Order: sequence, then structure tokens, then C-alpha cells
Amino acid sequence: MASVGGRPLIDWHIDRLAMATSVDQLVVATSTNPADDPLAEHLAARGVAVFRGSEENVLDRFAECAAHYKTEIVTRTTADCPLIDPMLYDALVETFLQRRSDQHIGAISLTHAPRGFDVEIFTNQALQQAGREASDPYDREHVTPFLYRQADRIHPILYLPPIDAAQFRLCVDEQRDLDLIAALYQAMGSDLFRATAQEIVATLEARPDIAEINRYVLQKTHADSSAK
Repeated sequence: MASVGGRPLIDWHIDRLAMATSVDQLVVATSTNPADDPLAEHLAARGVAVFRGSEENVLDRFAECAAHYKTEIVTRTTADCPLIDPMLYDALVETFLQRRSDQHIGAISLTHAPRGFDVEIFTNQALQQAGREASDPYDREHVTPFLYRQADRIHPILYLPPIDAAQFRLCVDEQRDLDLIAALYQAMGSDLFRATAQEIVATLEARPDIAEINRYVLQKTHADSSAK
């Protein structure tokens, strides 16, 4: 709900994601914690579907959400990525659907894209399987690590985007991350709303002072393949 350019970051995320052509249904899966009430109320006011579940058992929350909406394919983005790129999203979905007979989970490779363009895609069947079988608390908190470890039956792919900019960080976990997004907005103005991944990366390359803002923020470790 932090604001950049007069708009909450959740709105940046949702509005950019809505530009993807392959999104059929957008749902924000947040927790039942009362602290998330203002978020749920904001989303309801703008007509965005909200599903609420466990705060700690995020895997259950996602599985229950997907079961409720009876979706066949699930994509997962996280709202700490306000500059999610709709074209990269669509490219991942297309890649997944083309190879779906062989693949059950996919992600944008973060060896090429900056963190902050993260997207995962998987079948609802695989998600429900994880919901039934995962027992490690880490797996239940982070949703997909269990699936990446099932190499004998779940076959992951990584989509390699046409950029090479993994040195940059565009997710928002700390104040310095928020400061960087605000600095990008100051540099690009309203153009940032529709900017492509390539345009955002080009700005960071041209303005090393902006990229420097969160250069030393360390990413929390994540055991799935998309973080490698």
C-alpha cells in the first residue's frame, strides 16, 4: 500500500499485469490477518477479486484459491513486484502452453531478468498435489519449492527473457527498494507505468545512481529453481 506517483504499489502491480493478454482471471490471494483488511478493502473498492486464507500456510492459501476458481492453469506473481512486465508474463505463458505435455511448472529465469519480474506458472493439478503432499513448513510458506524438487514427475522449465540484467533489483522488500522505484518514477515520470522491461533496464543502465540505491540489499534465500 506504499505509494509511488500517487498510487499504491499494489495498483502498479495489478494495472501492469492487466496489460498481459493471457490473463483470464486476476485474484489477489491475501491473508485473513486483520492487518490485511485495508488491502482487501482497497482491492474490493476497485473491483479486484480477493481470496483470503492462511497467513503462514501460503501453499494452502494458493491451493484453496485455485480450487475455488476451478482454474486449470495457475500463474503466480507477488505484489512486491510493482513493475511486473506483461510481455514477459505472456511469453512465459506461451512457452508453458506450447510444452505443456512435458512440463508442469515454469518460471522466468532470474539469471537473466532482474528480481522483480518474477512469474511462475503451473497446473492446478500440480498445485493441489503439493497442497496434499508437502509437509515441510518452508514448502508450505513459499508455495512452489516442493514442486521444483519433484524431478521424477514435475518437469520445470525456465523462460530466458531477451534481456541480461540480473544485477538489478526491482522488487520491494525494504525501504531502499521503495526508494529505487520512487527514483525510477522521478526519472521516467508517467512513462514508467507502461514501460517495458527493456526500457526500465535501459534507464537503470543509463542512471547508475538509481541502480546504486538498493545495490547492497540482500535477497532472502529461496530454494526453488526460479531463484537460481
